Parts: sequence; structure tokens; C-alpha cells
Amino acid sequence: MPFLFKLSHRVARMRTRALLLAAAATLGACEASDPSLSAPTHPSFLTTTGAPAGVTDLAAAAMTDSSATLTFTEVDDGTGAPASYDVRGVPGASITWGASAPSVTRGTCATPVAGTTIGAKRTCTVLGLAPSATYSFELVAYRGTLRVNAVFGPLSSIASGKTAPRGSVPAPVASVVLSPATVSVVAGSTAQLTATPKDSAGTALSGRTVSWASGNGGVATVSGAGVVTGVAAGAATITATSEGKSGTATVTVTASPTTVTNPGTVTDLRVAGVSDTGVTLAFTEVTNGSGGAASYDVRSVPGNTLTWGTGAPSVSRGTCATPVAATTIGAKRTCTVLGLAPSTAYGFQLVAYRGTLKVNAVFGGLSNVATGTTAGRAGPPPPPPSGSCSSACRYVDGVAGNDANPGTSSAPWRTIQHAADVANSGDTVIVNDGVYTGGTNVVTIGGSGTASAWLVFRAAHRWQAIIDGRSSSSAVGIEINGSYVRVEGFEVRNTSRYGIDAYNGHDVDVVANHVHDVGHVCTDDVGGRVGIDAYARNLTIERNVVHDVGRFGPGEQGCSPSTGNWQNHDHGIYQGSEHAGQSDNLVVRNNIFYHFTHGWAIQRYDGSGTSVNGLTIVNNTFVGANPWRDGQIIIATGASNVVISNNIFYQPTTAGIWFDTGGLTNVTVSNNLSFGAAVSTGLSGVASASNLVNVDPRFVSASGLDFHVQSASPAIGAGMTLSSVPNDFDGYSRSGGAYTIGAYQFH
Repeated sequence: MPFLFKLSHRVARMRTRALLLAAAATLGACEASDPSLSAPTHPSFLTTTGAPAGVTDLAAAAMTDSSATLTFTEVDDGTGAPASYDVRGVPGASITWGASAPSVTRGTCATPVAGTTIGAKRTCTVLGLAPSATYSFELVAYRGTLRVNAVFGPLSSIASGKTAPRGSVPAPVASVVLSPATVSVVAGSTAQLTATPKDSAGTALSGRTVSWASGNGGVATVSGAGVVTGVAAGAATITATSEGKSGTATVTVTASPTTVTNPGTVTDLRVAGVSDTGVTLAFTEVTNGSGGAASYDVRSVPGNTLTWGTGAPSVSRGTCATPVAATTIGAKRTCTVLGLAPSTAYGFQLVAYRGTLKVNAVFGGLSNVATGTTAGRAGPPPPPPSGSCSSACRYVDGVAGNDANPGTSSAPWRTIQHAADVANSGDTVIVNDGVYTGGTNVVTIGGSGTASAWLVFRAAHRWQAIIDGRSSSSAVGIEINGSYVRVEGFEVRNTSRYGIDAYNGHDVDVVANHVHDVGHVCTDDVGGRVGIDAYARNLTIERNVVHDVGRFGPGEQGCSPSTGNWQNHDHGIYQGSEHAGQSDNLVVRNNIFYHFTHGWAIQRYDGSGTSVNGLTIVNNTFVGANPWRDGQIIIATGASNVVISNNIFYQPTTAGIWFDTGGLTNVTVSNNLSFGAAVSTGLSGVASASNLVNVDPRFVSASGLDFHVQSASPAIGAGMTLSSVPNDFDGYSRSGGAYTIGAYQFH
């Protein structure tokens, strides 16, 4: 078939799908004005340092005819530093956090509010309010960057107040009184001063702006919240000013103690978790002997014993890699040692120190020795379906091959596309390690197998045959137009539109692939970028890892989008349906999805409203939030016979599943585990049972992307027994015991 003829048909197909995607974008645009969609309720991952603390004393200290002054005590962000704050307000005597409670956008309370000092009394102002109206306010402390990697604490107390009538004039400030009037601090420590503006009758005035200044910054400094920090021995006058009136306090600073000791000794080092190639260590941080927290040199050796010295090298991979920087004395610290051998015993030991290693370090005593054994290496994936190689095994080698060869192991073909063009039903095309590139589609599989002789394309070694879009030069990695086709074990990356596109065929398996970094382009168009596109009947997607799909947002790679399409158009799996029956019976099982910030891990949507029959999403692990939308799964068009079971939803926004449509029949949501949010939202009447809500699954290391569960995980044995899921992500059998929720069976 001439190239231009094939191209014209491909363009026509893409136009048809673009129109459907445009309809989806129109629906998404209807949500764009909702300010609550700009920040999550429970975003990002938990870290080993703990969540930020909650504010418990939020108060509306003063109200004018157009503003409110809020006060609260600043809190820890979970790492020993001051938290930042997302402040929200609504008219009325109550507030419910979510879509109806937007972040403050005017005044010094406008989100984000940067932290200053833990324990400081903080004041900020909300502007643009209506006169003679009641308002309610609430905030949440967080660390990190909103919409990127924020970790949130609990919601604060609610503060309410009524604005003054229009034109009200507040009394002027006549004096400012500081408390305490005198204070002593040690150099390096802090003290809180409070300034109270008063009127001519001596009545305290709230809600007035106060500025602070130190008369001798070399002795003591003062923050905008009145927190004094001793710098060096001496005396300083601290002045607080409000509306031209001032008050003072005297601060005396004494020198800090000069006693310096050796760093402390860690006595509780332990192995907190293992994987096949790594170990997570835990310990309590100690002093460095001079008032700060110590740094650490961590060492490991194979075996159950360790003798400190040249035979015990410092850890060089993972977050335990030497040097491990200090955080806070007494903090519970965890870190990960990577690059270990499976099924091997290891010993670990560390020493606390201050200074710089190999320069001027001062050491404490050696810690206790902790031991642990890594897990066994993940077993190979199960073999392809019966019929594979029933006709012949064909081989591709991008370096040693030639498309003029017969395609044998000793004389392989050079390109996967040539193999796809000439392979027959029953053939298995085995692709050797290497990087494979192509044109608009890197590979198009147009041929088909049969029910008894599938056409199989398999990487010789999992994820070592790489389908590369060359920085979005290719639109599609692997397009599957045939039926009875299995694609297994490839890494697919760097394409502009789709990683794997299963379109118009039936009985297709997409198995054990690593699909990532798809759709990294700067665009305002409405066409979705998708890891695995699901437009085929009887499609099974299993044991894949899918992550980092989506176009650039504001400031990413210099992109400045003019629409909000970057927030919700790009997904891990997209199930559409151009006509009845096209996409029925989709099975998604034993997959891992993470880092979807431009859409959903799974979206079920069709712009024409075509319903599907048969949608099964079971034993998957979903990690992380889209800060712009609720859910990690969205069901946005009708479907029948839907089963969503045995999945882990880790830190989604609001809920793991968002039912955003009617037209659903025979829907079951059961035996799922959510952490940081609900299991589902948006639809009542769904059969729901045996779900574990807001329960920590106890991953080996969420930050290290090791989503196996630890031995104390509540996910173990809590899953529904499903004959359709005989194995887990690693290929281990789930039979013979209770099912573990998530992609990994605990064993």
C-alpha cells in the first residue's frame, strides 16, 4: 500500500479521535474555574520525616468593612522547619474544605503563606470581603511546593467573624505596649515578644499592622512576627511600631555555653524493611556535641557481622549514602541502602560525626550493628499464551541484524517494523537488547494471530529492548491494529502522543512493559497524551509500570500554556469507545501507576457518550495525586459490569475513584485500600464492601518507589480471591493463600 495512502488513513483516524478528545476537553474546561481544584486535600507522598503539624488556634482577630485579620501560631512542617500555609475562606458561618472553599487570593493571607518561625504568633489579612457579612476561614499547614510535591498536615480549627458595616472607621492607635518588657536569651536561642496596639482609652486594638526593628542587629535580630534571636552577648532595644506609634522592649543576650563534647552514639539502628535489591534502615538522630544534630557515615557488608574499617565500605547508593546530612536531634530517621544482592544477609553500622569527613570530622561512638536479609529476586513473568512459537521464533537485533536476513537467532532482522510486516500468526518475535527508533510510529503491528496461535512480540530481557520516541520526534511507540496480539517486556519512552496504542483490534495483551515520559510537549491542544491507549475489545493490560505522562505545565521547559488543558488531559490508560462494542471487556490488573499530575492514572471517557460493557480494574497500585483534580481513576462515561477491587490508592486527591457520570450499572467497589483519602467519591448507590479507608499500606519505601508491602501491612490477606488474577506483578502465584491488596502479593 503506498505510503501516502496509509498516511491519509492514519490522519483521518487521528482527526476523528481528536474531535472526541475535544469534547472531553470541553467538559474539563467547565471545571477550570473551581479554585479548589488548584490544591489537593491530601497530595503527594508521605515521607519518613512525618506530616506537618496542625494549627489549632486560628482566630478572626479583627474585621473591617472589607477585610478580616486572622491570627494563629505557626507550626512545624514535619522536618523541624516552619510550615507554609494554604488559607481558605467562604461566606457563611461554616466551611467545608474542598471545591466550594477557594484559597485566599488577596491580602497577606493569600495562598501560599510562607512560614517564619515555629511557635511564632502570626497575623495576616484577607482583603476583598463584603461589608456586614459573616465569613468562615480554615487553613492547612504544608511543606514543599503546592501542585508539585506538597505534603499536608491536618486541617486547622475554623475561625468565623462578621465584617463591619460599610464605611466604619476604626479607632486610631495611641500607644504600643510590648510584653515582656525585658527578656534574656542565650546566643543562638529565641524568645517571643508580643505587641499590643491600644487606643487613647487604653483599650487593646486587634487587627493592626505591626512592624518590628532591632536597635542592634549584631546583638539580637527580630522577625516580622516578633521572634527575637540572640546573636552575640550584649543588649539591644526592640521596637514595635503601629500607625506611627511605637513601644520598646530590652533584650539581654548572654554568650552560649562553650562546652563541646563528642557527638552522641546511635543505639537503636535497625532494618525497617527489605526488597530484593535494597534495605531500609531506621534510627534516632543524635547530637553532634556542639548543640546541633549530627551527620552520619553508614557502612554495610555482606554477612551477619561487621568490623568497622577498610573492610566495611561506606554506603554509596540510596538515601543512606555517606554523608547522611543531619536534620533534628531526636528525630526518627529512615534511609535506604540500594544496589544489594537478592536473598543475601547484610550487616549495617553507622557513626555520628560533626564537621567534614576526611577534613576535620569529630566522631561519636559506633552504633549497634543491624542485620537483615534481602528478598528473593522477582521471578520472571509467566510465559506468553499457548501458541507462542507454535509456528516459529523470529529474532530482531538492532545492531547485528539485517532485514534481508531470514530472522533466525543466528541471522536476525534489524528492525521490529520489518518483523511486524512479515511475521505470521503463531510467530514469536524476540527483540534483543538495544534502543529502537522509527518514524511517526516506531512500530505498527498490523498483522494478527489466531485464537490458538497468537502473534507475540517480546523483549529478550525485560525492559532492555527500548522503544524510543527520540524526544517526542515519534508520536507513537507501538501501535497495535491487529487481533490476538501480545506485546511484552518493552520499555517505551519519549513519544509525543501515545506510548502503546491498541486500536480497533480485539484480544490484545499488553504485558510487563515500562511506559514513561510520554507527551512531554508544550501545547494547548485538547488531544490527550496517553501511556496505554485502550480502543480494543478484550484488551488485557497487566504487570506494567506506567508513570510521568503529560504535557508541560507553566514554567516547565519554558512552557507558558494559555489554557488549563495541561491539568487534566493526559493519562496513564485512556479507555474510549468510538462505537458500541469497540472497547468492551477491558481488564487492568497487577499494574503500578505513579506521578500523574496532568490527568488520571486511568480515565474512562467517551465524548459521544458510548457506554462499554465490562471494565475490570483489580490488584493495581496507584501512588500520588494530581493536584488539579480528584481521584486516581475517573469514570466519566457510562459503563456496565464494572469491578474495581483489591487496589491500593495511596495519597490521591479526595478519593481513589471519582465517579463523574451516570449510566453505570452493576458496579462493585470492594476490598480496596486507600491512604490519605476516601476510596471513592461522586456517586451514591455503588455496591461497596470490605474497603480499608485511610489506612497506611506500609510500603517498603514509597519515596524509593518500592511498593512491596512490609510484613505488618494491613493489605496482607485483605484482598478478594480472584481467579482472574492468579499471579502478582512479579509473577508470583497468589493461589494457596489470602490475597494481598495491591500489585504485589506478600510472600
